[in-house]
Amino acid sequence: MNAFSGSAWETVVKIGGPLLGLAIIAAAVRIALGVWRQAPTPGGPARVRRKLPLSMAEISLYRHLARGCPARYLLVAPAPLASFLRFEGRLDETLAETLEEGAVDFLLLHPTSGEPLLAIELDDSTNDTPAARYKDRHEAELLERARVPLFRTRLGSKWAEELEEAVLNAVNPLA
Repeated sequence: MNAFSGSAWETVVKIGGPLLGLAIIAAAVRIALGVWRQAPTPGGPARVRRKLPLSMAEISLYRHLARGCPARYLLVAPAPLASFLRFEGRLDETLAETLEEGAVDFLLLHPTSGEPLLAIELDDSTNDTPAARYKDRHEAELLERARVPLFRTRLGSKWAEELEEAVLNAVNPLA
């Protein structure tokens, strides 16, 4: 006799034995596969979710860029603005904030100097909001001040030829 004798637990086990067994196996499989998620508890460990660093459209664009760029040039994705832009003097508050928080999707760098040659942005529907357009204008202004050309294209547009031309112009500015 145990602590559960005559309790509701014993009834559940007797009645649902095979079903309960299957439920336990299914729960074990879900836990093993990482599918079972507990709700985070306050003060407990945070839930971690993996996110791809690039969207599928950005991966496609990256592959196209990697195939089309001369081999020695460097391609960075994504590139925080503060990692490659430096300004002497003081920027207004909005531009300073954009510099610290903004990024471009791709950055083409000179192979020996590491100088930024071309910033590339792939826009999607998230860029249609007023806040995103505001941020994009400030990012473009910072890039223009730093004399880094910006190639901006829209998701779903036919960007291949224009992108190839922009890359060639960045790599061979006198051509």
